[in-house]
Amino acid sequence: QLDNRENYYFKRVYSGCFGAINYLTKQTNWDGKNLIVMGTGQGGQLAIAMAALSEHVTGVAAGFPTYNDPTGAFSVSPNNTGLLYPYVDKTTGDLVNKKREVANLYDTTHFATLIKNKPGIYWQGYNNAESAVGSFFLTYNSIENNSSTPKTLYVNPKSDNVTTVRQKEFIRNWLSANIRRKNV
Repeated sequence: QLDNRENYYFKRVYSGCFGAINYLTKQTNWDGKNLIVMGTGQGGQLAIAMAALSEHVTGVAAGFPTYNDPTGAFSVSPNNTGLLYPYVDKTTGDLVNKKREVANLYDTTHFATLIKNKPGIYWQGYNNAESAVGSFFLTYNSIENNSSTPKTLYVNPKSDNVTTVRQKEFIRNWLSANIRRKNV
């Protein structure tokens, strides 16, 4: 249902994640300070979207997020033609306009531009076919970076979409440094 933004798959997925965050923040054991969203692949995509959409999210950890520039409209990578190539009009070579419009509403890069005042760590491998490097950097470079809420990048040139042991250690250290401790 890429023709209708209300019936598109990601509308249900994003709504479900947003609802889960709201549920978690209503629990009595939530400290009211820390809610870091984390994921890889589509989970990285969702982490970025939730960091943009929810005021409760205090940080984001996203590895090889997918759905970056899905139409290829802003592609900075010669090998990325966008994920939605089946929707190309065979006569003109263009994406059907309505499908492009709907796809761009759920584009990870679009949500990245909306992340404000939230620290983040992002990681990518240069051999990743699911999250093209050029599109990843388009998303990463769209995220606000300032001294009070810095973004951190970890690139493994030899990796594809597998988080290495060294990356996991780096991520754990980042998470530890970015969790606000309760004053005792």
